[in-house]
Amino acid sequence: MILLFFEWYYKEIPQKFYKIWSNYLWFWGYYFSLGDTLRTFFSPWKRIYENYGRGFDIQKWLSAFVGNLFSCFIGMFLRSFLIIALLIAEILTIAIGILFLAFWLAFPLILISAFIKGLIYII
Repeated sequence: MILLFFEWYYKEIPQKFYKIWSNYLWFWGYYFSLGDTLRTFFSPWKRIYENYGRGFDIQKWLSAFVGNLFSCFIGMFLRSFLIIALLIAEILTIAIGILFLAFWLAFPLILISAFIKGLIYII
C-alpha cells in the first residue's frame, strides 16, 4: 500500500502536473496571439495608413510616408509590449510551476521532519 502511495505521489501526480503546466504555457501563447503578433510586427497599428494618391506631389507623398512610418512605429511599440507581457506571463508560469513541483516533491520530507521535531519538543 505504501508503494502504491509513492508511485501515485511521485509518478502519477507529477505527470498530471506537467500536462496542466504545459497547457498553461500553451494558453499564454494563444492568449497573447504570439503568431499573429510576430507576423504583423511591422504592420501599421490597426491598419491605419494614408494613401499616397495619384501623381507625384512631394508634400503629399512625404506626409503620407511619415504618417505610415509613424503608424508602423506605434504598431511595433505596442506589439513589443504585448510580447514582453507574454514573456513575463511565461516566466511567472514556469517559476510558479517549479516552486509548486519542488514543494510537492519535498512535502513528505517536510512533514516527517516536522513530526520528528514535534516529538523531540515534547520529550
